[in-house]
Amino acid sequence: MKYSKIAFTLSLFTLLAFSCSDIPNNDVYPAAFGEGATPVITALNPADSTLAGVGNIEIVGKNFSPVLSENFVYFGKDFRANLLEASENRLLVASPNLAGSMQIKVSTLNADLFSPPFPKNDTVLVAGEIDTIIVNNYKLKPAVASIGNILAGASADEIYGLAVDADENVFIYIGRLGASKAKLKKITPAGETITLSEELQFDRPNAMRMGPGGDMYIAVFAGRVKGIFKLDQAGISTSFATTTTKPQDIDIDQNGNLWVAAEQNIIRISSDAAKNDVVESVEVNNLTAVRVYNGFLYYAGNDLTSGVQKIWKSEIQGDILAARDTVLNIANTSFPQNTTISALTFSEDGKMYVSFSNAERNIVNAIRTYDETAGEGVLYDGLVNSDVEAMAWGNATNIYAIRQYYVSVEGVAKIHSQLFRIDVGESGAPYFGRQ
Repeated sequence: MKYSKIAFTLSLFTLLAFSCSDIPNNDVYPAAFGEGATPVITALNPADSTLAGVGNIEIVGKNFSPVLSENFVYFGKDFRANLLEASENRLLVASPNLAGSMQIKVSTLNADLFSPPFPKNDTVLVAGEIDTIIVNNYKLKPAVASIGNILAGASADEIYGLAVDADENVFIYIGRLGASKAKLKKITPAGETITLSEELQFDRPNAMRMGPGGDMYIAVFAGRVKGIFKLDQAGISTSFATTTTKPQDIDIDQNGNLWVAAEQNIIRISSDAAKNDVVESVEVNNLTAVRVYNGFLYYAGNDLTSGVQKIWKSEIQGDILAARDTVLNIANTSFPQNTTISALTFSEDGKMYVSFSNAERNIVNAIRTYDETAGEGVLYDGLVNSDVEAMAWGNATNIYAIRQYYVSVEGVAKIHSQLFRIDVGESGAPYFGRQ
């Protein structure tokens, strides 16, 4: 019995000695496992907020690992970010597609603890003791958000007109549905949807633009009626100017003159409607979009000979247009083919935004960009699909767009609409209609 106890004691000592020996240096237990300094975040770039799912976020601090796979970055409680670059004092992560307000933490493979949450919390002291803790969060703003109370289902709203005023109120023209007349609605910056009228005169416009004083211009083709009408915020429309061809799109220059794309014609209408002249005829099947930018008129349509979508520009010289130049031949780009250019708009520094539509409403990435330096681009890959009927830039960095798509309702394909607010991160070129 004595010998058994001695043997058991020796065995236990041997087991403990083996268990307390150095952990081997391997992939499961690195040599410095648990011995690293706790990481610390000192700054973020962009500092306070950025767009969710768009671009990158730089994390500055200390005690990070220069080995990419040994760092772990979390947004909120458990969303692990995609790490792109790493050094001891800097990490670069892809902005998570996770909208909201949250704190950020970093851990490394060799550290026991997470970094303190960043941004740091503030404390309010009363009599030298903590009375209140104020939680500070980093904001991930949605790049693309659906706004407005837009009806779906059998009574789905079909939006065909869009305009934005100087206070960032968004106005939408909802087409006639059965016995129900067309409607005018307003979406406030706070997100409230207000019905202004349920008895609009025309079933749907081809285009709508904000004009001076809060009235809107609409391009109308209804039976034998062809022309531009003014639409006030009570939903009452009055004739402004007639046209001999079907008006498709409208823009306004710095002098208040209207430039109208109407079939093959560019029409200039003076601010008081006293002059109404065809200033250019283009060999196209149909002009579909027009935009004033930096002293030029840009316009899009299908080339009559090839059928290919093109964008041209002509310098505005008083009441007339100079000779036109081709800006883009869509056939020579990666832009959607066999589609219609539905709208043109520009950023403050001259980047062109082009939206596309088609009958099938199946376009992938329906808003594209172009500038002479950077060339072609996609606005937020995968976020704006199907079909974009119209665009209007707000007063800062938001573009508003009408998306249309099909939904099966009782076995029948039914057009549905969404109103998108898209934060593009740059300001738009001046829009003279609301000045």
